[in-house]
Amino acid sequence: MLLTPLEARKLISFCIDERCAMLAVNVDNPSVIHDCFKAAKEMDAPIIIETSRWQLEGISFGAGDPVRGIAVCIAQINIFANSKEFREIPVLYHTDHINGPDALNILSTAVKGIPFTIDGKTVHLTPSSICVDASGLSMEE
Repeated sequence: MLLTPLEARKLISFCIDERCAMLAVNVDNPSVIHDCFKAAKEMDAPIIIETSRWQLEGISFGAGDPVRGIAVCIAQINIFANSKEFREIPVLYHTDHINGPDALNILSTAVKGIPFTIDGKTVHLTPSSICVDASGLSMEE
């Protein structure tokens, strides 16, 4: 199951309280997403699937458009997360180190939900958590 931001926060708080770790894997194509689900199921553990900007803009997800990359990645995660085989596995989707002058626009679009239509029904795809990389910005920015 793909966790909502509130569910993700509760799971992270649990890990902090119990002093346990959760594996986070950067993925760069759909086959790695599937491998993450298989590993999490085998270990009976939650997992964080994350993508950095370069992965979102890559041909496997966004083909140059990071917002489309987020939508495609979340849609692919949802396919596995809602499957009979993996629906019991808690999974967080995290945008990892999104940087650049349009980072806030990319992330605010993601937080609002990226519309995705399937079978005539529109859903809004959102990450479980986000990260903005401000290391290239000045203190004023």
